[in-house]
Amino acid sequence: MEIASVSKRNGKFVEEGYAAVFISEAERVISIISGEFEPETMMINGGVFGLNDKAPVSGATVDVGFIESGSTFTTSTDNDGLFSIGDLTEAGL
Repeated sequence: MEIASVSKRNGKFVEEGYAAVFISEAERVISIISGEFEPETMMINGGVFGLNDKAPVSGATVDVGFIESGSTFTTSTDNDGLFSIGDLTEAGL
């Protein structure tokens, strides 16, 4: 697969999909430099269930840690054994 090539006669060629990625990354960097950068947020959803009986574990403490930022988040499971931690950025800030 050819991503990019250079020809004296035709100039430089960059495959369309990769060009879109380059443009998107350039826009992201410009937004960081200009101070307009707003990081995308994510959510972690999960559940805690018994190993043998597969029953939901209500009230279990769930700790989520991010190595890069050192941030940690703690929550508890609901009556169905489910938990959710929201408003996280890529680095867990």
